[in-house]
Amino acid sequence: MLRATDTLFKSAYFQLSDTETQAVVNELANRQIPLSQVEDFLPCISAQSAVLMDLTADPTAYHIQLSATLTGPLEVPQLIQAWNAVSEQHAPLRSHFIELPGRQTPEFAQVVLRSCPTAWVVVDEPLSSLDAFLMENNQRGFCIKNHMVHNFVFPTMDTNVHILVLSLHHSLMDGLSLFTLLKLLLEAYHCPQLAVPPPAVTHAVLVDHVHHQVDPLQTQTFWINYLQDALPTPAPPSASNHVGVLGHTVYITKLDVSKEALYQFAERLGITVTTLLRAAYAVVLGRLLDQNEVTFKTFTSGRRLNLPAMDQTIGPCINMLPFRVRLGHSTIESWLLSLEETDTNLAQFEYTSPVDIFKWTAAASGKPPTETPYATEMGYDILPDSMGSNPTHNLKVSDVRFFELIKSNLVVDFFEKRSSIDPVVFYNTKLYTEASIDRMVGFIQHALVQIVNAPPNTTVNQIFLDGLTLDSTHTQPSP
Repeated sequence: MLRATDTLFKSAYFQLSDTETQAVVNELANRQIPLSQVEDFLPCISAQSAVLMDLTADPTAYHIQLSATLTGPLEVPQLIQAWNAVSEQHAPLRSHFIELPGRQTPEFAQVVLRSCPTAWVVVDEPLSSLDAFLMENNQRGFCIKNHMVHNFVFPTMDTNVHILVLSLHHSLMDGLSLFTLLKLLLEAYHCPQLAVPPPAVTHAVLVDHVHHQVDPLQTQTFWINYLQDALPTPAPPSASNHVGVLGHTVYITKLDVSKEALYQFAERLGITVTTLLRAAYAVVLGRLLDQNEVTFKTFTSGRRLNLPAMDQTIGPCINMLPFRVRLGHSTIESWLLSLEETDTNLAQFEYTSPVDIFKWTAAASGKPPTETPYATEMGYDILPDSMGSNPTHNLKVSDVRFFELIKSNLVVDFFEKRSSIDPVVFYNTKLYTEASIDRMVGFIQHALVQIVNAPPNTTVNQIFLDGLTLDSTHTQPSP
């Protein structure tokens, strides 16, 4: 038995002992997965290990969902057949995860199966509330021992309209991949006679590139040097009299600053809008904490690798990496350019596991690895408003919505839509009120306005944020 598994489990990625290999074989048997069904045995990349570690503590962690309204005559068996055809070409949809035995810290492997039935629930009764269902389904969560995909089809009062919900764990793919997946699913549904084309970059090729094209020693050295002597950056304090109940929720609003103005400024300076938003957030965070530098976790797309068609890749590409910002007396323009350069330098290391970064930097500092010193997160997502329309398709798609409830102390995300940029803030209700989060977004907006309109030679320390506190009893500044 062990000899037959040597090639699979003792590859360039893993050097499992016979005892460890047998433990993996036993775990697969417990899940009723025959070895003949195992196509590949791969290491985790990017944030996979981190989100799987969180999953073992909280089944609802990193559950992502995409809903869409389908108008037209829907053949559900044909839709499921289309899903299976797409799944055959995309390994993440056929994957399980196993925690490897004998490790001091948790380490996971991705087990790709040759075929993997997906759970579909086809409901007879219309939903009373899609929002309520998405929240309820999020609370069901996933178990690492199961296949972490669960899809739903709901009717509506109109027999010609259905609601589709794709429900997966973040270890399989990121939010951007979900939109690509929906497009492929609809193409396969409307063209069942055509074979689904393989991706330009398979998941196995992506994993191999990350593990063999990126020098591990260079990666470790980069992160140790980058974060050397970085100040711990806790979550900013809220109102002193706030005593909340532990829970997590989301706050969504719109920026009063126009998307066009932000893009024009960024293009004139030669930076991205992401850098501009990070800068504004860093200023507010630094002032709230009275620190001259801050480090926060930032979402990276993972699509800047030198591989073809990365923008169409379905997989766990997005990562959460520390981003260090020094505040001081530099001119705003030179400071923004330095932040853009930092982001460019990070690109080649953006698939580094956050677990490894934390382990390396803790060891280099000589301090025991306790809770991560970077307690807030910031992201920027460009998500399509719609899937477009194909005149040859008899199903029309509308109201495509991405849903995730991130359970962190504070995550300031920005969703770029067709005509606006919308702040989406996930927060811990024990630490913050909606009013305090509203104030924080207001201060970020105020910082943005000043950065974009600053006269030449204005320095970072001259950005003025009057009454900067999250206590809602204070007056909010006007942009």
